[in-house]
Amino acid sequence: MSVQRTEIMRYRGPKAVFDAVESDCVALVSLRWLLKYAKDLPGKAPPRRQDLPSKAIISAQRLKELHNGCRPFSNKDSGAKCKQMVLPLISISYAWLSRENPDPAGAQLKLIADCLRKELWSHRMELCFEDVAVFWDWMSLYQEHGGPGRTKEQQGVFKKALTETMDLWYSHQMIAVLFVTVFPEGYGDVRPYGERGWPSFERRSSQLIKRAKSFGLTGWCMCTDLAAHQGSHDTPRQVPFAPVTFDGILQQRVFTNGADREVVSNLYQKVATAVLGATSEIVYDQIKVGEGDGERLGVALGMCENATSLSLRLMGLTDAEVQALCAQLKAGALPKLRSLQLQDNLISDSGMAAIAEAFGRGAMPNVKTIKLARNKVTDVSSANSLFLAHAPNAKACLVNDDE
Repeated sequence: MSVQRTEIMRYRGPKAVFDAVESDCVALVSLRWLLKYAKDLPGKAPPRRQDLPSKAIISAQRLKELHNGCRPFSNKDSGAKCKQMVLPLISISYAWLSRENPDPAGAQLKLIADCLRKELWSHRMELCFEDVAVFWDWMSLYQEHGGPGRTKEQQGVFKKALTETMDLWYSHQMIAVLFVTVFPEGYGDVRPYGERGWPSFERRSSQLIKRAKSFGLTGWCMCTDLAAHQGSHDTPRQVPFAPVTFDGILQQRVFTNGADREVVSNLYQKVATAVLGATSEIVYDQIKVGEGDGERLGVALGMCENATSLSLRLMGLTDAEVQALCAQLKAGALPKLRSLQLQDNLISDSGMAAIAEAFGRGAMPNVKTIKLARNKVTDVSSANSLFLAHAPNAKACLVNDDE
């Protein structure tokens, strides 16, 4: 297997996750146990990893059993499809309420348990899995506070988990993530989620290759925001960031341990380079772009040297954002791309011209099919001619249909 294939499979197949759990670097918590704990002991802090009872832990073997035992919920093939697309695993991304304990009174646990019970567990996951594993750093990694500190051996395991597994729990395509972006009542003076360093890594790495839903347009959301769970089930996805873009925002984030800044930067570099550089099919449909997102997306796409298909449908792309995106695509960018899908956006003639100019300077040299249906082109015939003149290998430019 090639190096690139090995790298991308780390974030798309289950083996790396099973291996990480089997190494005992982390402890995954049973969702059934967690929900019962939250119900039976309201107001009590969740236990650290050192204090977890054995019945709360899902071993690597149990995780494999749960995955292999996935039950169909819609048709005879959905069980097999489930195994290919999702693991029985949820990662929690949240901000600690204090330096010593992330949830001293169990207030965050209540919010999280209520959300998982209503929006994930009872809604879809229990239809497929007997139980679901939870990655929650306080319970999954050995801790220094909240009781006796780490032993020398535990410190070594903690460092290994931090440097060798933290790239998996949020960026992996088969792991769902819950973003706890709001605080319980009484914690209004705590630094917000969006200003924290580790949560920034967790959220941004989650945006790289996850699908919006576990089964295409159905199933549970692979990224759920606690702040929105009582309304829409969907979490607004964000455009992917290249490492250079991420490092820029990381300088504005706060870390409890300042030394973690370099760790997080290196982790994101590792994840983004592997994921963006090796993925062949890229789908960012329905991510709503904001001001400046075109440029950020263009920088990220410049890393996608093995992409053969790129879908940017229903993103609200305007001419200005398309121009900014295309300005970042230098000669030779996206060298293996064959299919470019831009349907259902807000692109008019000037946006079309910017795309054609990118082709003209040597970006996307091997594109064969361009789909631009349902945009705002005023002269369809001229748009087709413009693309076919600038894209040397294009065989079809479809502006008004998807065939």
